Amino acid sequence: MKPLISVIIPVRDQLPRLQLTLVALEAQAEVSPAMIEVIVIDDGSSDGAAEAVRGWACTTPYRLSVLPSSSGGCRGVPRNLGAQAATSDVLLFLDADACPSRDLIRHHLAAQRSGARVALGDCWVIPGTESLLDPSTGTRFPRLAGAPDPAAIVIHPEELRRRGDEVLAPHAIKGIYPGLEGWQLRVEDMLRTPGCLLSWLGVIPHNLSLGRDALIQLGGFDPFMRHAEGADLGVRARHAGFELAFVEGARSYHLYHHRDPTGQQAAVAEAQALLCRRYPSDGIEAAFLWMLSLDGDRYIPAELDLCNWRVVDRLQRDPASRAALKSLYRRHQRLRHPGSLLDYLDGGAINTGL
Repeated sequence: MKPLISVIIPVRDQLPRLQLTLVALEAQAEVSPAMIEVIVIDDGSSDGAAEAVRGWACTTPYRLSVLPSSSGGCRGVPRNLGAQAATSDVLLFLDADACPSRDLIRHHLAAQRSGARVALGDCWVIPGTESLLDPSTGTRFPRLAGAPDPAAIVIHPEELRRRGDEVLAPHAIKGIYPGLEGWQLRVEDMLRTPGCLLSWLGVIPHNLSLGRDALIQLGGFDPFMRHAEGADLGVRARHAGFELAFVEGARSYHLYHHRDPTGQQAAVAEAQALLCRRYPSDGIEAAFLWMLSLDGDRYIPAELDLCNWRVVDRLQRDPASRAALKSLYRRHQRLRHPGSLLDYLDGGAINTGL
């Protein structure tokens, strides 16, 4: 029997969280295990992920396989490998730490039956796993060793298999990361709004479904981006006429973990610059201004109301305003990373042209 959906999960050194994600996939509501295949892509793990998955494949009620990958940090590579190996017509991309709710797969399948869509699921996060190397035992990361973390949440696999969302939901808050509830809710509104020019921001493969043929048509994920490969796919999907959608009820729980942001910041800046160069007519800069404004960036005049995505969407539709937003973003980047004192004195944050 051909599976109805292929769940593609890249992993790198997150074996304990991957185990919980795979356990939660065993108890999907209204979907039999025969409808599901799960493809794990081991992207250079050093914690025995591939061996563990091969062992679990003997006992999981769904079809489970593992593939090797060496992406060098470009997450589109393992995702594309998983898509190439998939045998179903619907692809669901999850991160290894995106623990699914019981209703995740049935809602994604329903969304894909209704038309050509690139669809973001309902993303939540569990902050209480931040300090834990292994959330199933309470073992802390070695670098965080010391006094016990009173906020730590232990998630036992058997209890998760038996009770599902009842174990996860009481400890979860909205957003892929802690503190991003407002961002997440606004992005979901963008995806619910037909024709929104910013909706590509919601193409996040942490919890994302689309048709296999659609991914082939779009050329897959960019294999060279270290960040925002989903946003890049989203811009291309919008160009190709695919609906970018939000899937109510397709909830995942990010088993959040501590990380060093130093390298991540460089990857984010690199990806943003690439998107601006690659899509010069798409108002990419306006989206980043919205994100900065929402975060209260002091270099962007509050009176422009750029923290309101509907204002930004409207301004993008006028060529002169779109050009002014692009100019403002470029000035903003110089003000944050000045080449000289003169960059602070050119009035870039005030003379917006809007």
